Amino acid sequence: MNVPKHVVYVNKIAVGADARDAIDINASVDVNIKNVADAKGRKAETMTVVVLDRPRHEQLLESVRAAGARIKLITDGDVAAGIQAALPGSGVDILMGIGGAPEGVLAASGT
Repeated sequence: MNVPKHVVYVNKIAVGADARDAIDINASVDVNIKNVADAKGRKAETMTVVVLDRPRHEQLLESVRAAGARIKLITDGDVAAGIQAALPGSGVDILMGIGGAPEGVLAASGT
């Protein structure tokens, strides 16, 4: 596909219905994690954030660690991870990172 990179890749953040009003794509990682934890009545240290294992996420991973949350790295499948973040009891609280725009639309429509 001959499309500019900024059109193909987008910033993503996905959570369940219990935290949908707690996220802001423009907010910092630590603020989003804290707000989601507050919405769920939990502490940041108990949150699990799923991130694609890519070099582009190095700074994101540092920020998640600094916020005290757990990280689950995946090699692929951010559509499934986005849906997991929306399902209660899945063990996934937040999906964060940069990924394909088409996959973001699929994940959003699946939740």
